[in-house]
Amino acid sequence: MNLIKVFLLTVLLAGGGAALGGFAGTNIGAGGLLVGGFLAGTIFVVVGGYLSAKFRWITPDQRLWCILGAAFGFALAWMVALATIMTPYALIAASILVGVGAVLGAVVGVSPHAKT
Repeated sequence: MNLIKVFLLTVLLAGGGAALGGFAGTNIGAGGLLVGGFLAGTIFVVVGGYLSAKFRWITPDQRLWCILGAAFGFALAWMVALATIMTPYALIAASILVGVGAVLGAVVGVSPHAKT
């Protein structure tokens, strides 16, 4: 149940961060939309990992792995979004990669020796 919350949180934060960063970056110049969206989305992915650990949805040991997985998923989603920019359903599907990366990272970050 908690991994579903991690999934939803990271998808929403990454998408919202990318949108806000892209909006703010449009004032910078031609590439500002892309760079602003990528940087802000990545920052929000990190915030999502910290919030997931703070809400105790994941353990502190899983936090780094969750952030790395979500950041990798966000990078993949960014590339998919650039390739399919005119297809709205592909953009939504690409954002799911962020949540999948976060959950996979959190699962990989569980030590088999940890006491539960």
